[in-house]
Amino acid sequence: RFGKLRPDEFHSGLLTRIQTEQLGNGLAVGTVNHKIETIKAIFSFSYQNHRIPFNPTTGFKKLKPGKKKMEFWEEWEAEKFLSFADKKYPRGSAKRWIYTIYLTAINTGMRAGELWGLQPRDIVQSGEIIRVTRQFERVTRSFRFPKGAKERDVPCNQTLLMELQDLISRSNISSESTIFSGDGGEPICHENFVPRCFKRDVADAQVKDIRFHDLRHTAFTLMLAKGLDVKTVQAIAGHESITTTMIYVHLLKDGIKLAARMFSITPRNNNPLPEAAGSSRLSLVQ
Repeated sequence: RFGKLRPDEFHSGLLTRIQTEQLGNGLAVGTVNHKIETIKAIFSFSYQNHRIPFNPTTGFKKLKPGKKKMEFWEEWEAEKFLSFADKKYPRGSAKRWIYTIYLTAINTGMRAGELWGLQPRDIVQSGEIIRVTRQFERVTRSFRFPKGAKERDVPCNQTLLMELQDLISRSNISSESTIFSGDGGEPICHENFVPRCFKRDVADAQVKDIRFHDLRHTAFTLMLAKGLDVKTVQAIAGHESITTTMIYVHLLKDGIKLAARMFSITPRNNNPLPEAAGSSRLSLVQ
């Protein structure tokens, strides 16, 4: 559509029209922003390599997404989804890697870009730790430091380790290649994976519809629910401030309040407590 346009025919008005048209076609804000990012990346690359005298997209801002509610799965929902994926992508099948992605996301809380950048050499400390050292940048198709420009360690339990080792062995993945990759060996395209795999699997598993990023929220919420201390979860998540981690504690409190509204054990009737034969009524106050 835009291949025949001259660089000087691109301007903020044209980009705004593209945004409006794409939103009118029902695309999400994030998807529209990704398309604009691609156009901007092309012009930026061309300008940096002196192929064009100026970058006509400089300063054009992305759409601001509406604030999305943080969602997460309860433990039973996470287990139900993994059970479904385990059966749909059985061990030894060509698509077992999809199940392994879900298992990794829910057990580590890694971001999507970090998952797509994961390499065998990142599994350290006898396999008990995954060292997050990079993430895959979807626009430039290159690797960069994780968010915050700092490495961090996340847990790798035995079940997850076995799945990762099996995938690495069966696919003969070298230590510096990405564990999750397409047919050509390139890292996974997140924009294709989510609608083609994740969204379909969520619907077929009949669990609450959440975003892929909410698997990260699910991981940290369940870690706290299992008794892991907040400071440890903060380190796993890579949060600079513990205030951010405390959000998950508040999510748990919302769940407790929901239980208060839904869970109630009450007497069958209002009859007084029976007295023990030959004794006075037992006191309920110690």
